[in-house]
Amino acid sequence: MSADFRIPHSVRRVAEISLDALVTNLGALGGENPAVDVRADAYGHGLEVVAPALLEAGARTFVVSPDVDVDATGSLGRLLASQGARAMTAATMAERGETFIGPELYGLTDRSLRPAMRFATEVLGLKAVQAGEGVSYGFTYRPGSDTTLALVGVGYAHGAVRRASNRVRIRIGRGLHPVAGAISMDQLSVDLEVAPTADPRDAAVRVGDEAVLFGDPAMGEPHVLDWAEATGIPAPAITSRVSSVVARVAMRGGREAARSAEPSVSTAALDLAQLSASAVPSRATPAAAGKARPRAESSRAAAVAAPASRAVARIDLDALRRNVATLAATVAPASTMLVVKSDAYGHDLFSCVHAGLDAGATSLGALEIGAGLALRDGGITVPLFAWMHGTRADFRRAIERDIDLGVSALWQLDAIAAAGSDADRGLARVHLKIDTGLRRSGANREDWPRLVSHALDLERRGLLQVVAAWSHLSDTSPDDDRRSLESFSSAVDEARSLGAEFELLHVGASAAGIDYAEARHSVVRFGIAAYGISPFHDRSAGDLGLAPVMSLETRVLHVADGRALISAGYGDGVQCPRDAQTLVRIGDRLARVVEVDVDTAVVDLSASGTEASPADAARGDTVVLFGGAGAPTAEEWAERCDTVGDELVTGVTARVPRVAHTG
Repeated sequence: MSADFRIPHSVRRVAEISLDALVTNLGALGGENPAVDVRADAYGHGLEVVAPALLEAGARTFVVSPDVDVDATGSLGRLLASQGARAMTAATMAERGETFIGPELYGLTDRSLRPAMRFATEVLGLKAVQAGEGVSYGFTYRPGSDTTLALVGVGYAHGAVRRASNRVRIRIGRGLHPVAGAISMDQLSVDLEVAPTADPRDAAVRVGDEAVLFGDPAMGEPHVLDWAEATGIPAPAITSRVSSVVARVAMRGGREAARSAEPSVSTAALDLAQLSASAVPSRATPAAAGKARPRAESSRAAAVAAPASRAVARIDLDALRRNVATLAATVAPASTMLVVKSDAYGHDLFSCVHAGLDAGATSLGALEIGAGLALRDGGITVPLFAWMHGTRADFRRAIERDIDLGVSALWQLDAIAAAGSDADRGLARVHLKIDTGLRRSGANREDWPRLVSHALDLERRGLLQVVAAWSHLSDTSPDDDRRSLESFSSAVDEARSLGAEFELLHVGASAAGIDYAEARHSVVRFGIAAYGISPFHDRSAGDLGLAPVMSLETRVLHVADGRALISAGYGDGVQCPRDAQTLVRIGDRLARVVEVDVDTAVVDLSASGTEASPADAARGDTVVLFGGAGAPTAEEWAERCDTVGDELVTGVTARVPRVAHTG
């Protein structure tokens, strides 16, 4: 997707960057004309945000990642030249014996310095939970007393690292509250530690309130170092993984100084720096995406070469097609919805949409209205489904562009009905969600009759159309899932007794769709399984007849003393393992990852147990981190990083080009 093809987001997600903190830290750390580290998009803070402020504060050397074009004709080069400054790589600085100010500039190493990033979002919903009930996938959290959960609109695809599940607190309202249960791809739950109220208007926290993951401890907000200490992930790696879809906003004196362009899915994070033509392959424009679906090419030109020294994510469209065809055959006669949230799980939206539709998917799950609008603008005409809505959701445009809407709460029904009355054409098609035990979005069982009745009243008034009932399972255990399926059937029966006539029913996603015939109903929503990553802990993708779609590759930069330096680091989304047992493939053998830095990682060439010598790897050799033949799978990497394969692929950062191929 091209950098000028912006996707409006339905949920507020923002990284506020305090220029005051940067300048204060620079003053405390630097001497005259200091050199500053702005690698990996200024460690996720946004190079376009921080560079002007640092120049104004006296910085005259900028240490950049190798993928930044620092030629005088580039935008970064012109900016630096105008101020008598220069840009250099860390390797060049080391060769010259020069030092520079690193991540401490951003307050990421020392609590005596001010953290520059404030990562915030909004509350999407409130959920009453009884004592002892499990929360989120795997039920890893059970409250000790009746409580209220806040559903918060960020997940690990946005940079809320999954390893923080049940380990950190975030600021909502006046207090710090614990993250409750597993952080998922696009949302997390927070235990507000207050008893549920009968009327949501009486709650201390309301839908739309701000939730701060980390920010300024002087304001009572968590420090990013709290997250680092709780997870074992270095703070610079945490901020570098805050997704490019999260807006970076410059702040001075507590006020917005200048807003960066609205972020888009899969655009390069280094908007200020001109990336070299060979560094990022061309991406599909809306016009190109609207053409007939290609079979040999993708929305990113497969023929474009990746840079020789940087990481690249290769996307095997044939593997995606085979996976979708296999899954569609498994669940037939139910139809297959291909879920393409988070830029198709980090694989590139339009490439995967075209391939998935070629292979038998008949509808698409977009998660948010903005992604659905982008698909419509790109010429996609199949049914679309969006179900995560913030207070800024554009329901009117969704209705006009024929995007079905998932509904979990009364306020959403009222907002959709109001938008429908203003829409130029069409009638909102809503899917009512019942919470059958995951305890995230969806109406609780006791609230379900009211949600259904209100929807039917709005339908009778001609303001919307009730077309479906749906839910999502916790995948905790077969017994839990079967109880959830029974709960869903009971809820559907009750809705029908109230007058609902459902066109569609859907409850199964990847795991349930594969395992339970009774979960298939009208439609099965296939997400991670379609991308060749197993949704199970006890079965691999290969066991399921599925193949990985993404392989993450890079090159060897240097070999010495039985170790190789490779050109991929946490700035590219490479996870920081808990131990030194994560493997990569170099040539026909495996090597062990022993260190991950911002732009590079170090691997031990003796990992296979042989008396390997440095000659087993040479500068320029291809390194496959995961996904390729003979390389570890994303699931194997994930196990070593205390996460799931989903986070591995969605966490590959925007600066890594996705190169789609067939054959």
